[in-house]
Amino acid sequence: MTPLLFVANGVTGVRDMGGDLELLKKWRFEIANGTMLGPRMIIAGPMRDGPVPQFPSSAPISNAADGRRLVNELKDRGVDFIKAQSLIPREGYFAAANEARKLGLVFAGHVPDAVRAAEASDAGQKSIEHLTGIFEGCSKVEDELMKQPRGPGPGRLLATYDPQRAKALMAVFAKNRTWQVPTLVWEHGEWLIDQTNSGPDPLAKYAPVAWKQRTCPMFTSEITKNWSTDPLADRERRGCDSWPEPIRCLVSASVRALVCTTN
Repeated sequence: MTPLLFVANGVTGVRDMGGDLELLKKWRFEIANGTMLGPRMIIAGPMRDGPVPQFPSSAPISNAADGRRLVNELKDRGVDFIKAQSLIPREGYFAAANEARKLGLVFAGHVPDAVRAAEASDAGQKSIEHLTGIFEGCSKVEDELMKQPRGPGPGRLLATYDPQRAKALMAVFAKNRTWQVPTLVWEHGEWLIDQTNSGPDPLAKYAPVAWKQRTCPMFTSEITKNWSTDPLADRERRGCDSWPEPIRCLVSASVRALVCTTN
């Protein structure tokens, strides 16, 4: 999507969670000096991810040294914050988090698969996207779940949901002022992908070619093979219909939330 389309649809500020840093900086400069119409932009540049990143515009991290080096490189290149993806190893994540704090850089994004949500909050992560790590952290069997790949869907997590563990986790978020970015529209589309992808989308013409040709097919394949494997009726009942419970818990604990589409 071009900057102009954001403004045309009433969006005056965006948080870019992973993109071509030099292009984003160019757009931001042109918007600031009035030669391009577009929203105010807060940018992260390349996402921090594991040794073999899942997405374009990513920077691989294999160890603690990689984590520290990448944070310094991105600061020198002018990013506003650091974005974490899901496959970062523990030592790389915590080294990057510590380096970001030293440099006064915000870091945000996913809770990596090898990290607990409470640990991410205590490490200073400013925001958690998509409720990553939240269901595991609210489960009676978090230790067991942490040994497995995340997924397939929230059903197995909701079956072991513990209100007391949820309350304790939300208290950590509130104490640390860790924002939550639930992206519930994205989650709905993900868990019910065979419905949401059932026909042509009139808005697809606005999507970048790279998204339509590479990223969207990759997401669709990964979700249908590894995540949304339960029968549709079960996903509707256990998945989307059960999201309000952790959201209510967040609200009751006065955890801050950011409303957006996806990131």
